Amino acid sequence: MYNSPVPLMIIRSDVDSLIEVNGQLIGECKESSFVAMPISDTGDYYICAIPLYCDDNDMRYSVTRKVCFENGTVSKTPTGDVKIFFWPGGVFELCIKTGHFKTNSEKCFPYTLSSIMLDSSHELTLYYENGLKLAMTNGNICENCAFSLGAAKSGMLKAVTVCGINYTGVFTEAEGKERLLLFDKDMNNPLDITADSISVSDDGKIIKINRLNTIMKHEVRTEMHIDVQGCFVEDIPSTGFYTHKYAYPTDTLTLAVAFCEAVRENFRDEALNYLSDELKAQFNFDLIKEFFGDFHSVRPPLSENDGTLLGLITHDSSSVRSARLFEFKFENMKITNISEY
Repeated sequence: MYNSPVPLMIIRSDVDSLIEVNGQLIGECKESSFVAMPISDTGDYYICAIPLYCDDNDMRYSVTRKVCFENGTVSKTPTGDVKIFFWPGGVFELCIKTGHFKTNSEKCFPYTLSSIMLDSSHELTLYYENGLKLAMTNGNICENCAFSLGAAKSGMLKAVTVCGINYTGVFTEAEGKERLLLFDKDMNNPLDITADSISVSDDGKIIKINRLNTIMKHEVRTEMHIDVQGCFVEDIPSTGFYTHKYAYPTDTLTLAVAFCEAVRENFRDEALNYLSDELKAQFNFDLIKEFFGDFHSVRPPLSENDGTLLGLITHDSSSVRSARLFEFKFENMKITNISEY
């Protein structure tokens, strides 16, 4: 596969799809499988992905995209719904997304989620009406209904003290992210943050945690406090495991990917821990970093899932990626050798 005598195009889709190239049926593919065909090193290809299944909650439609090759390279960058990976040996892996209709959200009557008394007469209410909204009432009179908080459907109000200052906190969650808005007694909004996890510590600091895009699920923890000017500022972030415990990889694929990502993120101690004693004695972290060079992501080539071969991916453009292929050898769940394929 990686020493093709002629350029080879591999096509995958985000859902089960029938693939046409220049009007010719090629076959069926999906995200975890592919179709392949030899191509000319110079020429235009019109690639159509026809989704085979859909339902009322996931309506799909066909898309056709033009990909141009010239002298063995992609000469014209395709649109953002197409990603092209250039593997060694003249292999182009093309990932195409089918069209996706937005389904209308179910209409429902407004409903109250949470309320809190601001003082003896004013009440703040968080409610849903085609999105989250805030209303401040004085008895039966709505004095301020101007706060619209987006498309989330759940949330709560809570009294929050940060660095000795009292606020009303609005905690919401949407699309796997948590959001915190703080309002002072005059309904000014000095803080609006979003993260994977948000909490307020016992000593009045706001803590936000974001997950890194690593196979070991590293996390970045940042504390926030109020400075002398009354502004919210972030402390120096730290990286570690805060919502779950670290566990050593249990298979060679995870081990190889974890090692490459640790090198990319400059996690020196973790990266060296994945190497055999003999390999650590031969190469220090800086040499390994130089050997790999800069890269954005790590993934095995298609049909290789044991960690023996890994591609280090760099982004040539928004749609085109180049891969350098590396071969790994293992013994007793340690990496014993690395060579460029």
